[in-house]
Amino acid sequence: MFCRNCGAEVKDEWKICPNCGKEIVRNNVKHEQVNQQEKKNNKKNKKKIIVGAIIGVIVVVSVGVTYGVNTNKQKNTQQKTTSVSKKKKKTKEIKDFSNQDFEDLIGKSEDEIKKIGIPKVEKDEYVTSDLAINISMKKGKVKLIHIGGDEKTSPSFHGVKLGMSKEEAEKKLKDAYPETTPSAEGLYAINYEKKEQVVCFCNVDTDKVVQLSYLALTEKDVKKLKEDIAKEFVFPDSANKYLSEDEIRKVDVDEMNIGRNEIYARHGYIFTDENLKQYFENKYWYRERVSADQFKEDELNSFEKKNVELIKKVEDEVNGTSDSTDGQETNNSDSVNSFIGMEGAYQCGSDAESGLIDVWKEGDSIYFAMGTQENPGILGGVGGGMKGTIKDSRTVTIDYGEGLIFTLIWDDAESFTITRSIPSGWNVIDEITDNATYVNEKYWVS
Repeated sequence: MFCRNCGAEVKDEWKICPNCGKEIVRNNVKHEQVNQQEKKNNKKNKKKIIVGAIIGVIVVVSVGVTYGVNTNKQKNTQQKTTSVSKKKKKTKEIKDFSNQDFEDLIGKSEDEIKKIGIPKVEKDEYVTSDLAINISMKKGKVKLIHIGGDEKTSPSFHGVKLGMSKEEAEKKLKDAYPETTPSAEGLYAINYEKKEQVVCFCNVDTDKVVQLSYLALTEKDVKKLKEDIAKEFVFPDSANKYLSEDEIRKVDVDEMNIGRNEIYARHGYIFTDENLKQYFENKYWYRERVSADQFKEDELNSFEKKNVELIKKVEDEVNGTSDSTDGQETNNSDSVNSFIGMEGAYQCGSDAESGLIDVWKEGDSIYFAMGTQENPGILGGVGGGMKGTIKDSRTVTIDYGEGLIFTLIWDDAESFTITRSIPSGWNVIDEITDNATYVNEKYWVS
């Protein structure tokens, strides 16, 4: 359990929190009381929905507001709701909010909040009779909105609906809450400038949103959030902006390796390297989701893809090599056997100027030669080919030096797409490696 005052983890038998010195408030409300329908689904499907502690004290407090009521308070809530209904009859409870977006409530007065059809159970707090939706006010302004319950009748928030995938929810929230961070619960989306945070709680099996919380932050909250996130990541902003070389060079090469791999860890990549696996399993936000052979590079956004390339480039420079075996799935002796790509010639067209790339394996290594139908082997055609680095079962990079890195991602065994980090200096090479799709010649159809 957690201290309701400071968020520190405490033991059941403790009466005083050793972290803040405050008396520990007990929470007797069972999680399954939040929503009977979710309880039935969880029991039927044996699925675990994580609704745990969130970064620092901030969301621990917000979840405490929603769930941290004791049994007597639940009884009081129901009694007060009944009392409001029977005696005052001012609030007729609405059961279906599916056509409403509760983000519209932010900035509204309490008089306007009263009109939406949620009973007021005590000062500054509005709760539906099934406890699925909660709105808390502070000094006449919305402090917290929590949305749970039936996805068919629940409201949305900034376009995010219950039942939506985490990926889709992140895209919806990105314009207004641009700082996104994964969590064991699902996803945090934060607007530091407006001091607002949205938390999406997701089902651990389906990654679909099952609950939503909005929280208005204080200056102290924002400061603590930034500090807590900074402690968890080598490069906290690598998913939200392009890193500079100066930022990367501020850390040592081991941290670069971790910083590059934490980009994959954010997406639930399951590491085979035991050191990386152990490191990320100790991070509260990491949740294993996708095995190496199922992971696709297109899960990374544009910032992440470029940052992976740049971090790797700086790593190699510091290491004095362009063929580092550190980092995400770069051990070729393990990876070459699980690599799905076929050997052979791949083409992206049939005319003389279309690209032709040869792929072959030698022992635990993979090699490439790159050119056109008319002029094969412009790169790698002499001297035994260009050696590639297997990143995972579908991805190979070729570091040509001076910042030029080719990335080949196999869609299936017989086709891949190739991109490059910078112009190569050869127009013909640039044309055939500009996000071009290649198919093994055995499967090519004109």
